[in-house]
This record gives sequence, structure tokens and C-alpha cells, in this order.
Amino acid sequence: MTAEHLGAFVGSFYPTWDPAEFSRLLGVLDVPPKRKAIDLSGGMRTKLALALALSHRPALLLLDEPTSGLDPVARREFLELPAGQTFRGRQCSRAGNQCGWGDDVDGVRECRNTEVECNGRR
Repeated sequence: MTAEHLGAFVGSFYPTWDPAEFSRLLGVLDVPPKRKAIDLSGGMRTKLALALALSHRPALLLLDEPTSGLDPVARREFLELPAGQTFRGRQCSRAGNQCGWGDDVDGVRECRNTEVECNGRR
């Protein structure tokens, strides 16, 4: 399945899916829309996953170890993504042990030693 087809498939599950936003994000992230997802590198698959996660326009996005398992080049490319252009006003938080992403980027916050409470439970 190509990145483009995967977007159409995933989009069918979300009433708020924005196909134009998905196409824009593929361009911003340099993901080739006609290439099969199985043929993408690990870094490109991570970028595709980010485009899929953002294209239904979630109000909040939590990224847990978004660069885990990436080679150094793919990690650097991911960390250098233009957050202001990519996230477009969404609240985005990154959690994990790896540093260097989100510390000084508008709209992106880095979580360290954070607990989440829901309905009085942690």
C-alpha cells in the first residue's frame, strides 16, 4: 500500500480527516506519496506515521519516544522538522528519554518525569 493509499485508508476511520492536510504534511516531511510504505526507510515510516497522526487534526498529540529506533541521520532529520509549519497550532507533547527536540519550539513541549492523571487515577 502506498503512503497515499494508506492515508485514504486511515482517513476513512476519522470524520475529521483532512486529505489536503495529509498531502501537505507528506510534502513538508518529504515522504514520497507514490512509494509503498513497506519500501520506506525507518525514518520515512516515522514521518509517515506523524503525517497520519496529524491529518485528522487532533487537539492534543502525545509523542512517546518519536525517534526511538531511528538511525542517526533519520533522527537528526526528524528533530529538524519545522515544528511551526508541521504542527500548525496543535498542542503537542513529546515524552521520552532522548533530548534535543521540543525544548525551544513553539507549540511543542517536552515532558520529563511526568504523570498523567485521569479520573483521579495515575
